Amino acid sequence: GVLDAIDRAGPRGATPTAAALVRATDFLRARDARGVAQYIVLATDGLPNCNRLLDPQTCRCFEPATCRAQPAGTFVCIDDTSSIAAVDRARTFGIATWVIGIDGDLDAQYLDILDRMAVAGGRARPGTDRRYYSIRAEGQLTEAFEAIQRTVAECAYVTPSRPDNPERITVEVDGMAIPRDPTRRDGWDWTDRDYGEVTLFGAACERVQSSTSPLRATVACGL
Repeated sequence: GVLDAIDRAGPRGATPTAAALVRATDFLRARDARGVAQYIVLATDGLPNCNRLLDPQTCRCFEPATCRAQPAGTFVCIDDTSSIAAVDRARTFGIATWVIGIDGDLDAQYLDILDRMAVAGGRARPGTDRRYYSIRAEGQLTEAFEAIQRTVAECAYVTPSRPDNPERITVEVDGMAIPRDPTRRDGWDWTDRDYGEVTLFGAACERVQSSTSPLRATVACGL
């Protein structure tokens, strides 16, 4: 299983974030999971690297003073662009990503990379200095997973009536309509129309979480 694979692979200093996200996305896409919303939780204690195509002479480095002297093909470059692109790719397939950073040993200047991945994943923490879940004390990891579970429960819904025309349903909270957004950036979209499941993304999800009123979905009658 996953835990056995982790036990067999000891720490080696490399963090293949982009490759892991691509593999996780492809695994979820290949599954027959009708009626099941799909998500990724990225928990990392380091910054992404493992991209041999980046040039130490020009890339953003962990240790700039020594990085420039390294030969091409070494893992000294920060692979933020590919990692954020991998998170963004998952979202294009309707797979949101939460980012958990075990960041106590990371230099503050690099924390923006975790923030950018969290925003790209569509499940960034609202109204906080850090958009990802920052883990620096015992117990915070459990709290982060519990918060993520609550978010799934609050932002994914199964409608009691599935309209034949997917545009004949309106979704609103606090009396204000939430637009449908097929790009899944900010709004709602069908995550499994056959099952009747809709999911809210981006700021729309945050609005529901902060509201004391229930989400309302109304299906219009057709002629």
